[in-house]
Amino acid sequence: MAALVERADQVISATEMSRNFSSNISRIASGQQDRLVVMKAGKPLAVVLSLDELHRLQSGERARDVG
Repeated sequence: MAALVERADQVISATEMSRNFSSNISRIASGQQDRLVVMKAGKPLAVVLSLDELHRLQSGERARDVG
């Protein structure tokens, strides 16, 4: 499995995600950000992905399954 976090700007606390939910989703939807890893108590809680990133990951999984 690929690393959840590739860059520091992909990490966000659950509190920050909650406080700025709309702007964080807008960053994902617009392509400014491909994913956000939501952390709580220093542990990954959830990942928010753009649709493009989800499709890219799914395509990679299919290629591995076939090959």
